[in-house]
Amino acid sequence: MTKEEKKERNKKWRLKHLEEKREYDRKYYYEHRDEILTYGREWNKNNKEHVHRYNKEYFNKHYQKIKKLKEKLGNHCLFCGFSKEPKILHFHHLRDKKFSINRMIKLPIEEIKKEVDKCVLLCPNCHAIEHLKK
Repeated sequence: MTKEEKKERNKKWRLKHLEEKREYDRKYYYEHRDEILTYGREWNKNNKEHVHRYNKEYFNKHYQKIKKLKEKLGNHCLFCGFSKEPKILHFHHLRDKKFSINRMIKLPIEEIKKEVDKCVLLCPNCHAIEHLKK
């Protein structure tokens, strides 16, 4: 059996036994929770540089996506026109809010764009006023 055939066989097996695997993983986690969390904390403490670099890269990637989405909506507050600092502008849903845009950031860009199409950009003040009206 070739390496590719083994990979394919293992993939099929994992798909077939997905629920069993999830249940096993869940059970294992709860039985070894303290050890797992302690290991993670120790690893993070011993690899601060790596963690810092990863967090910085993740933030930059996240920010770039958000920046593009805000540019699509004009990079200014719809009500007062504020545009000095686009980073602080908020996405305000006009209808059918499914998710907060910031929480969707790991989803494919197509799904995020569908949600952004239901939004307008507002500065923090206008956003607060708009929610007070409701």
